[in-house]
Amino acid sequence: MVKLQPPHRIKGFDGIRAIAVFGVFLMHKTALGERYELGAYGVWLFFLLSGFLITSQLVAARERVEEGGESCWSELGGFWWRRSFRILPPYYALLIVLAGLYALWRRPVPALSWHFLYATNWYAEFHPQVDLGTWQHFWSLAIEEQFYLVFAPLLILTPRRWAPWWCGGLIAAGVLRRIWMVEAGWPPFSIYVDSLVNMASLAVGGLGGLIVRRHALRGEWIGWAALAGFLVLPFCLGALGWSNSISPLLALAFGLIAILALHGNQAGPLANLLSWPPIAYFGRISYGFYLYESYPPSQLAAGLAHHGGVASEVEGALFAFFASLAISVASYELLEMPIQRLGRSLRIGRVTPEPA
Repeated sequence: MVKLQPPHRIKGFDGIRAIAVFGVFLMHKTALGERYELGAYGVWLFFLLSGFLITSQLVAARERVEEGGESCWSELGGFWWRRSFRILPPYYALLIVLAGLYALWRRPVPALSWHFLYATNWYAEFHPQVDLGTWQHFWSLAIEEQFYLVFAPLLILTPRRWAPWWCGGLIAAGVLRRIWMVEAGWPPFSIYVDSLVNMASLAVGGLGGLIVRRHALRGEWIGWAALAGFLVLPFCLGALGWSNSISPLLALAFGLIAILALHGNQAGPLANLLSWPPIAYFGRISYGFYLYESYPPSQLAAGLAHHGGVASEVEGALFAFFASLAISVASYELLEMPIQRLGRSLRIGRVTPEPA
């Protein structure tokens, strides 16, 4: 059942999540998505939105500390507590199930300990020749966790006025890291999954969140134009044959402007469209969908239909989509939400709802 949007959620942001995770799905399950690397654009959009929300939340926590309402360690512990109950249960449940199945089938698990330690991207970066298969998408989740561990103490334990400088410094470090890796001849995939390079994307979103706290981006048309630009960007760059080095820069620019404009025009048609209940609900279950979408075999539907070509790919993608959707809904309703409610009930003291 599609549920109404809770009042503390920012209108349209779940729709942004839905767009991002659908791009990842298309890359994993269709030739078109793989050709134009739509999954990369989806991940960058995820990082922008996550950086925007997490940085805003951490800065708000620091403001409560400076107002004398909370201690640094209470706010830091509360942030990690909420994130743990949100992120860890479905992730580790999936890892345990997969490890058990691989053991049952007597198949070796690539880099199992790295996955459990949220270090998949480090393994992939230094072993680009190893095919991690359906374990590979855990790399972006590893970067998210690393960002929480590094950035949360920086923003909560230091003065509020330092926050923009932390974001700017992380962006500069990521850009310099990328330039160095390119000049040093690192494989493109190693650059793509590097922690510092991707944390810069999160920091871009974070800096945008700090800016709109003081100067909202008005103009409904800006959001429409930026989102449209983001959606057509991979196809335009692919058609022009431009270097992939410009893709992240343009994707982050269009994506950030779309997010900022959406935030600044909450009563506009774009926010209403992206808050349409089916889209918003898909965005809310996007974490689980990202976890599970690699596993339903898209070839199954094609095999049952006994034909190939475009029709076969469409049928396979539809089967994989709805199978992943069903698993994600079950995970969200039966595992993720009950555990989050348990975490809130166990947390002593005031618990501030996280912005979605």
